[in-house]
Amino acid sequence: MMSTRTGNSNDGGSSIRRNNKKTKQFMAKKTSNKQRSIDDENTSRFVKDYKRKSLKDKKHSGKRIDDPKGNKLSKSTTKKEPPAVNENSEFIDLNTVKFKERKKLRKVFGPKANQFEERKNIKRIWEQLRLHKLDETTRDKLNRKLYDQLKGLVQSLVMAHDTSRVVETCLKYSKGDMRTSIHEELIGCVVRLAKAKYGRHIVRKMMKYGSPKQRDRIFVAVKGHAMALLKHHIGSAVVETLYNDYAKVHQRQQMLAEFYGVNYLVKWRTGECGSVEDFLEKFPEEKEKVLESLKVNILSIADKGLCKHSMFHTLLRKFFTLASHDDEPVMEVVEGCREVLPDMVHTPDGVAAAMLCLWRGTARHRKAMVKSARKHVVAMAVDPVAHRFVLAVLDTVDDTALVARILVQQLGSDLGRVLGSKGGRAVVLYGLAGRDSRYMHPQVAALLKPGDGNLHSKKDTVTRSNEIRVAFMTPLAEYFSNKDNLSAAVYDKSMLTCLTCFMEQSGIPVEVHQGLAELCSEPFLTPSKEFHAVEHPAAHLLVKRVLGFQSRDSSSGRPLARFLSQSVGPDGFADWAQCNRGRLVLLALLDSPDDDVTSRVVSELVSIKSKLVTLNDKSAGLLLEYINK
Repeated sequence: MMSTRTGNSNDGGSSIRRNNKKTKQFMAKKTSNKQRSIDDENTSRFVKDYKRKSLKDKKHSGKRIDDPKGNKLSKSTTKKEPPAVNENSEFIDLNTVKFKERKKLRKVFGPKANQFEERKNIKRIWEQLRLHKLDETTRDKLNRKLYDQLKGLVQSLVMAHDTSRVVETCLKYSKGDMRTSIHEELIGCVVRLAKAKYGRHIVRKMMKYGSPKQRDRIFVAVKGHAMALLKHHIGSAVVETLYNDYAKVHQRQQMLAEFYGVNYLVKWRTGECGSVEDFLEKFPEEKEKVLESLKVNILSIADKGLCKHSMFHTLLRKFFTLASHDDEPVMEVVEGCREVLPDMVHTPDGVAAAMLCLWRGTARHRKAMVKSARKHVVAMAVDPVAHRFVLAVLDTVDDTALVARILVQQLGSDLGRVLGSKGGRAVVLYGLAGRDSRYMHPQVAALLKPGDGNLHSKKDTVTRSNEIRVAFMTPLAEYFSNKDNLSAAVYDKSMLTCLTCFMEQSGIPVEVHQGLAELCSEPFLTPSKEFHAVEHPAAHLLVKRVLGFQSRDSSSGRPLARFLSQSVGPDGFADWAQCNRGRLVLLALLDSPDDDVTSRVVSELVSIKSKLVTLNDKSAGLLLEYINK
């Protein structure tokens, strides 16, 4: 039994090795056949072009023009290279030449040999024309020479990567009739150029250097093709440039009208209605068709990932504005756009559409939206427009654990950058204070108000705000516990409101109060090139407000007054009284519930009572009243 098993295993192993060997041989043969087929395909491309150009009309379709005998093309010769004619009018059989050398022969003796030389001469002139150091006279001569070479050949040159740049330069430096002539050659193929890899740059140059009449003609050429261009991965950038940079009001409306359906487009072109709202007011039965047309186009663009263009943002915002909460297409659009919202929040229409999408979506959709924004949270928070979407997430999403784990954690990882921008500070303020009117601008509150009462937010607003506040306090406390970060923030006017809101919260680390007291305890020198903390426009207000929080709530655990009393040197409080802002800080310090602090301040002020009497100042008078009690 044992020997039988061993023999079977050996036989099996040898058969496996034989099979593996056969498999490797088969794969090697398959790879060589694949490479051979690629070579044949490259070879046959020239054959197909050659046949197409060398065949006469249908009557003589079987004869080749360059064949002196006029032999018919048999099936066996269709895959072979056609002969090239050399300078002595002799035929060269390209099938006998190495594949790498055929390209050179085609350029020199092929059917496009003349074009090759022409392009070569054109690029020589272009290399001189593109230099920045040319004087105007020389540039005009070279441009005229280049234009003479390009005339009549522009359409054949704008699709290549090298010669398209030649046409761009000629458009840039041409004037009057020369530029008009190039426009006339290209105006008929604007749509085709807009979809081409290199031709799209030509359309942009035509718009940039063209006259108002020439630009209007380009819009006429694009008329009826805006929808197809916006769905094209290359043409979408061109139509966005036309829409965003050059289009007038009626031209924008003309481009958008294609997306609302045929019925609206016909009525708009005949002048029976203006905006789509007017159309639906006159024909309310058409609302379903308009929404369906918008839905189909929006989902098509979203599926292709072409969501960065403002034209798409306008359409999406219009869709949510026209659709009701209970319309069936709404959930389909939310489902299709939930993963692409980070690509569209950089424009006003885009962020408004993203916020509407968030408010219309269910809890499952909102979870997907938050996850899709994981890598873009900081970039959105510091953006002057995109931070509104972050505010909407904090204001709407009930799953605060998810928000804290993804959104707040990402913000805390780069808190210096976030606090350095206006949008980032607005996000932090909302995380700490919610919709508190002391810290939120009324315009921001108005932006978030449409989301109130949405169908899918179940958690109480106060509960959600408290949970978000706890999540924000951890990274902020760690950040401001660093003395360098705290010092930079205290002397920054833009950080005053944010720091005040942070210091008002409960649970502030002792290190933050100690750091602030150390900044105030530095020697007070007059005159000095740099402001002392109690003399600085922003820092003295922060110290006053923090002391005010302590005086209102003695059990809050804010020990700033005690730390100031311990860290400020002898006669330090008397030095503060030399400036008005210092006296205001002293008044706030005298309101402290700690008797030891107030007694020390009073004792130092008594020593300079005579100086305070000579000051004709309201703050000095208040200090004197406190001393004389």
